[in-house]
Formats: sequence, C-alpha cells, structure tokens
Amino acid sequence: MLCCQRTAEHREDPQALIDLITCLRSPWQQQGSWSPEAEQLREAAVVTPERVQSHTNPTVFRTLRIVDQGVCVIDEGLLKFSNLEKLVLSANRICDISPRCLPASLKVLELHANLLQALTGLTQQNLPELQHLGLGSNRLGSHDDAHHLTGQFWPRLVSLDLSSCEFEDQQVLAKALATLACLRTLSLEGNPLTLVPSYPGFMIDSMQSLLYLDTQRVAPDQRHGFKGLSSEARGEAVTWL
Repeated sequence: MLCCQRTAEHREDPQALIDLITCLRSPWQQQGSWSPEAEQLREAAVVTPERVQSHTNPTVFRTLRIVDQGVCVIDEGLLKFSNLEKLVLSANRICDISPRCLPASLKVLELHANLLQALTGLTQQNLPELQHLGLGSNRLGSHDDAHHLTGQFWPRLVSLDLSSCEFEDQQVLAKALATLACLRTLSLEGNPLTLVPSYPGFMIDSMQSLLYLDTQRVAPDQRHGFKGLSSEARGEAVTWL
C-alpha cells in the first residue's frame, strides 16, 4: 500500500481553504450552523488540521442549536457538554426530560414548540445559573405546572416565555411567578388567562419587579393605575391543588 503525506511546501493555502468553507457559492459552505464553536472548529480543521482531534472534546461547546430535527429524547449524553451555556431545542418532539440530564452550566434553555405536558422532569435538573427558560407553545397549564415555576427551582431566572400554553388560573400562576425574585421579562400571550378582564393589571400588580410583559415595557403610570388590583382579587378564595 502506498501512503502519501502532505509536506509544508505542498500544503494548500490556508486562506484559500477558508474561502472554500465560507464563500456563499461554495459547495462546502454551511448556513445555519448548529453551534458557533462548530464554525471555529471547521476553520481550525483546514488551517491547522494536526491540532484538531478526530474526537473533539465536548467541553469546547458553549452553544448548541438543534431546531426542527425530530428530537424526542434528551438523555445524560448532554452532560458531556459541561461548559454549555445555551441550548436551543425548539420545534422538536420532546414530551419529557429525564432527571439530571442537562449541564449545570446552562444559562439559556429554549424548548419552544415541543410536546411537553409537565415540568416535573425539568425541575429535577440542577440548573442554578439558568437565566432564560423558553416553554412557549407546549401543552402546559395545570396548577402543578404553575407550582414548578417558583424561585425554589429557578433562583436566577430573568426571562420566562410561557406564550401560547394553556394556563387559565391567573391567581395561581401569579402567586408562583411572584417568587421569582430576578424575573424581569415574562411572556403569557396566547394563554386563556389573558382573556379575563383583570389581565394584564393583575399580573403587573402581583409582580413588582417585572419590566416587560408580552414584549411591552411596563410603564410607571401603568403600574400605578393597577395598584391594589391583586390585593382585591386575593380576597377571593384561591385553591391550590
């Protein structure tokens, strides 16, 4: 068997190789990368291939974006990505999340438009750094789901997307979300509870630190106008299941 080895003088021009993987008309160019780090590895593979191992260490990845790929299971394999900060799994077929399968380093978790019907598995994760949780367009809305959206589970959550879910009880959800001390941005549009006359005033008055509700900034005069609305409503019986 004959073997050929590239010598330094016969190696292709690195810039020409980079052009091949970045030029829009190149057959080797890829759009919509699943990770910014993947793009960096591709460039490193053509410039300094001897430095890129055949099995890249998963710890180099900070972002993973796998959208509309039919993903239905998340398992402990993700724990290998121990430095992962952003995980986007929108528009897949995930109906449940196994306990303790997400890296504790996560700051952004986007699960929009999946098939989630409960949050039990999600709250069994160890995610102390999570700042954004995207749960919009899932089959969520029970009292039990609301009870899993508290500061006990999400101590640093700043942004929460619950748009187009099935939450109906405004009081139950507001009581849970009010315990999220860091929450500043909340999306509830598309839920049945947004159709009641006391919305959005009740939510705004219940959450004094909220800055944005349904993409709209909460103005000071708006907050003043709704002052006391949540107290009046709490005079009625609220049943926690």
